[in-house]
Amino acid sequence: MHGALRCIGLAAAARTLQSREPIASVVAAVGGVDVPTRPYGTAPAAAVPLAPGALLPGTRYRLLGWLGDGGMGVVYEAEQIDLGRRVALKVLRNDPTQPTRDAERVAMFRAEARTVASIRSEFIVDVYDFAELPDGRVMFAMELLRGVTLRNALVDGPLPVARALGILRQVCKGLAAAHAAGVVHRDIKPENVHLGRRGDRSDAVRLLDFGVATIMRDGGSRARVAGTPWYFAPELVTGMPHDGRVDLYALGCTAFEMLVGRRPFDGDEHEVVLSHLGEDPPRFASLLPPTRELAAIEPVVRRCLEKDPRKRFASAAELEAALCDVQIELGLTTAWDDLPLPQVELGWRERLAAGMPDAGAFRESMRRVRRRRRWLASAAIAAVLAAITIATWPTQGARAELDALEAGAHEAAAQAYFVYPPPDDPHRATAFDFVLQLEAVPGVAGLEASQRARALRAEFAATLVRLGDRYWDLDGGMPFAIDYYACALMFQPEHEHARVRAALTPGEVSALRAKAGSHSFSAAELAAASPLLALAEDDEGERNARLAALDTHLHGSISTRVALDRLAADTPATAPRKAARGTRHGGTAKPATPPAGEPAPVVDDTVAAPADDVDAVVDDVTAVADAIAPAPAAAPTIATAPAPTRPRPSRAAALAAAREAMTRGELESARRSFEAVLSLDHDDVDGLAGLARVEFERGRHARAAKLAARAVAASPQDAGLRMLLGDALFRSFRYEDARAQYQRAAELGHKSAAGRLAKVDAALAH
Repeated sequence: MHGALRCIGLAAAARTLQSREPIASVVAAVGGVDVPTRPYGTAPAAAVPLAPGALLPGTRYRLLGWLGDGGMGVVYEAEQIDLGRRVALKVLRNDPTQPTRDAERVAMFRAEARTVASIRSEFIVDVYDFAELPDGRVMFAMELLRGVTLRNALVDGPLPVARALGILRQVCKGLAAAHAAGVVHRDIKPENVHLGRRGDRSDAVRLLDFGVATIMRDGGSRARVAGTPWYFAPELVTGMPHDGRVDLYALGCTAFEMLVGRRPFDGDEHEVVLSHLGEDPPRFASLLPPTRELAAIEPVVRRCLEKDPRKRFASAAELEAALCDVQIELGLTTAWDDLPLPQVELGWRERLAAGMPDAGAFRESMRRVRRRRRWLASAAIAAVLAAITIATWPTQGARAELDALEAGAHEAAAQAYFVYPPPDDPHRATAFDFVLQLEAVPGVAGLEASQRARALRAEFAATLVRLGDRYWDLDGGMPFAIDYYACALMFQPEHEHARVRAALTPGEVSALRAKAGSHSFSAAELAAASPLLALAEDDEGERNARLAALDTHLHGSISTRVALDRLAADTPATAPRKAARGTRHGGTAKPATPPAGEPAPVVDDTVAAPADDVDAVVDDVTAVADAIAPAPAAAPTIATAPAPTRPRPSRAAALAAAREAMTRGELESARRSFEAVLSLDHDDVDGLAGLARVEFERGRHARAAKLAARAVAASPQDAGLRMLLGDALFRSFRYEDARAQYQRAAELGHKSAAGRLAKVDAALAH
């Protein structure tokens, strides 16, 4: 077969080399593969600009910067807004020579996302999400890795054999997992081997870029040739059936480069293709001074580079076992000797177990090294701090400056300027500003300043939580309580009570903190927050006067006016909300928890609270004002006597406007209308379900799950709501929780539940 491959390949490739055509043409000539020359379909829509800071339309991702290019797409660093985490976004490149609507390229890119997501291995990059941009380009979000690629590590020359063994064994682990899932990578090369850190160890491998992967069927595939010519297996070049052994050939090329410092075959693309078909790689001794280590590992590398795939190792596990044999022969110890032994035949595995270094001894030696390093570092830091303390203990003037900052913080807090300044003085210093100034004090004085700042943070957070608790159970008070809890998180982000009740994502907390620190609140945001300044007043008369004075700042915000009206009838001096508030629209009281035996609508640790930031609606909802009764301009007050009545917005009109907007696909208008419904009753099932569907359509699946969970808690026998919650959980990759909701929907008789259960079971099977 070796000779046949050589003759077929040389004859086919030689005909093409005369014109020096691109490598795709060489591959087509050798393998009989049809290379497309015409784009598919019509011209794509205007390209979505991909610039730092841009929020990708229709997604929950904001671009932060460019990272690099993959085999088929461009990779960006981005923020997943709803979860507040950094991800790597791979977007199909906008190549004018191959339009993005080419069906095959889009399908291949989509397959890459599914391929990687189907493999479960710590040695392969994780994929989180998949989406399509309005201009037709597809993208997927994957784990953002910190570190370098193997290509970067080879800049300074060959690697020591011990280091190379640790890296190669991990690559074999990743390939074994991929091949077990029926996936051939087909583009193994140094650029696609990422080296990061795992604990105290460097060179932790993650395999990247499955963009040219193919699914193995019936022992082989004739998929279109793609990849990098310098690492092509001969059967890829000739278009012959292939399997996972093409990855072992590419890994052999990579190992050759790791150990020698150059590829086994050099030259341009055309020359390299012919070399893969008809030349043997050079001997190590012809390129480097001979050593015992190189002599031991060279046979393993050369076996990977056999032209006939039947002469290579049968699997990645066998290759890893051969690498372990080399390590045992040389008596080497690596940082990765705690890796599980490869799954090979029993006798071979027993020999490896008897000969490989003791991983426990290596870990213990590393622990001793770390303890000694920590002790030395602690001693050095203590000596430096002692010297600095003696030389620069805070002077009387420095203490006076700290006293002034602390007093300023207390003065701002006394006026309830904790996080938000007054609307008429947006640059006024807040308590949060003074705390940040204390934490920025340099030198040894900064040690005392930091202690004072910590005490202030605890004090202000406790005060804000107390205010939140005051209004939480009052009719109309929950929106303001949630804002107080959110402000408490500015001072103590880890405060559990405030975190659960505010129900903010880490990204939302971070965004609020950035605005508070830079005083970048808009006039509308300050106006919406102005009731917090008045409601913090303990004296009832002063509180009413401040509320009356701030009425002009509300700018007709329907939800804020309604909430204040409801609060006026249920002040902190009166009893909390009655249990009767559990009834609505002529219905019966809602159970506080689902009936026995039903799956609780658990989404995450913030969803267990009965509130969400939809209760704190302070947007200008004038888009639906024509459909509901306008609010008069009289100032809201809080008193024990009956407050002046004002017309309430019509729930029916707002709900009708919301549903009509959904029918037209106007999601923003629908959102405002559903929020208007919830401003009348924050537990309105129709409002919660409608807003959940809006968020689901916008791709904010975690947020949709929170809202749907509240709707299910209010109406646990509604099978449609169970399905909605299950869909949101499924799209948030919460498969077990989604299955529980689909199962309950099936028990309640929903016709589509069986199909959803099959879908989630398929996802769990992977």
